Amino acid sequence: MDWWYSCNSWTLAVAAERMRRLCHLGPHLAPAVAAQAKPVNNCAMSASPLCRILKASPLVLYLAALTACQLPAAPQSYALIQTETAAGETSLTPLSVSITSHAPAPEKTSTPTPPPPTATPEGTPSPTPPSRVLADGSLLTYATPPRPPVTPIPPAAAPVIAPGHITTVLVLGSDQRAGRRGNATDTIIVVAVNRQANAVNMLSIPRDTYVYIPGWTMDRVNTALIRGEVLGVPGGGIALLRETLLYNFGIEVDYYARVDFDGFKQVVDTVGGVDVPVPCELTDWRLTSPELDINDPANWEEYTLGAGLIHMDGDLALWYARSRLSTSDFDRNRRQQQILRALWRKSQGLDLVSNLPALWSQLDDTVETDMQLPDMVALVPVALTIEGGLVRGRNLSETLSGWRTPDTQAAVQLPDLEKVPRLVEWLYLEPGVYAVASEASRIEVLNGTTYYGWDTLAAEHLGWEGLSAIPAGETDQPDQQHTQIFDYTGQVKGTSAAVLARVLNVPAENVILQPDPDREVDFRVIIGYDYDSCPGR
Repeated sequence: MDWWYSCNSWTLAVAAERMRRLCHLGPHLAPAVAAQAKPVNNCAMSASPLCRILKASPLVLYLAALTACQLPAAPQSYALIQTETAAGETSLTPLSVSITSHAPAPEKTSTPTPPPPTATPEGTPSPTPPSRVLADGSLLTYATPPRPPVTPIPPAAAPVIAPGHITTVLVLGSDQRAGRRGNATDTIIVVAVNRQANAVNMLSIPRDTYVYIPGWTMDRVNTALIRGEVLGVPGGGIALLRETLLYNFGIEVDYYARVDFDGFKQVVDTVGGVDVPVPCELTDWRLTSPELDINDPANWEEYTLGAGLIHMDGDLALWYARSRLSTSDFDRNRRQQQILRALWRKSQGLDLVSNLPALWSQLDDTVETDMQLPDMVALVPVALTIEGGLVRGRNLSETLSGWRTPDTQAAVQLPDLEKVPRLVEWLYLEPGVYAVASEASRIEVLNGTTYYGWDTLAAEHLGWEGLSAIPAGETDQPDQQHTQIFDYTGQVKGTSAAVLARVLNVPAENVILQPDPDREVDFRVIIGYDYDSCPGR
């Protein structure tokens, strides 16, 4: 069973992540997997005493699996079967699958009293089968949860009726790569492409978001896909993940695109790499060369990526998108959206109209998707004409709060059911609804320093705030000490000046009014040496 997951790791954080994933494969499989896993054999990279204990023997992992996963007496797993009742209602019922555990029975051990959860969901967990109303008014009833939920299953979210000119694509990143088996969902981003307004909204869903997996129970959202695939859910893991997003958030996606680690690197390399504005210095462990064995500690080094406009090949882009040693999972979601923005910018210079068939052929074996070439062609005009300020991204983390499950003390994120609908509504908003973007302010950004790409770095920064800013290169004299904003609109109120000053942290004395009725741009920003691309860190 070593094909499930290897517990071989090089830091305590990674070891803990492996154990968490083992538990979510199912309490019956985890102990057997842990018993056959390799020990953590390179704890030299970590001074943690627990890491050194893990190094000693895989037996520690085995015992931890028995305790943390709380092995029940009757192992079963469930798939979903969709049927119609006599009354015409659609029902998803469980299919029992017997799984034989090769792990010995656990011995009784003393368990310390767990700390209180960071948040306490209201209500009492119930085994009652949840349901949702379909578009035709019929009732879809799911199977009774085979594993009692540790928190109440929320009611089904009201489905969002998307306008016909908006195409939604579910972008997924799998953690499967050469040398390792497993395909947990590492990245979940819903991309809404507005073909009428040439705008794109992106919503990242953190993988630890605790939701109802239809026909199963409450669990992390990133377990939906692998559970659907392993248990043979009709339509596979993608179908179960789609149903999960629809039930919990009301989001119905038109297409999906899924790529694993190697495929992601190939996508980036196929377009010749991408230029990514990196706002904050980032440090994490990295393989000294991508073809080396990930299980050999000698192949790793501590790597620091400085801030600035960085050209990335596929390997560096993957490292940047996945790093979390010194940052949060939410920051990683933002970096993943940055890579998508960088790919969009690169596509604008690739002559997509004539090169798309060739690119499609190259990536056909790399990206798993239900989109066809004509579907992609329909989105090309948006890719060619969209402006930076109309590619916006937000994160479901705005609605989440941390919580620890009372059974395993797993750290998860609970959605605020009152805030989620407003954020999902934003995904489908027309650009004119954005207060700043609706002004259609023309913003030019110049680099007044010797630091390469700071104009692009600042323009990207403004773009995340809904401002369409164009990087315009360097000034004639790179000696600008303080960032300045020149306002040519002649308006005291109701312009983007205040937002520009806030985002770039420019004091009022450096916002200069120069009304010009013949202006080519509304605002000109000259970036100085005092510009901080990474505020708060």
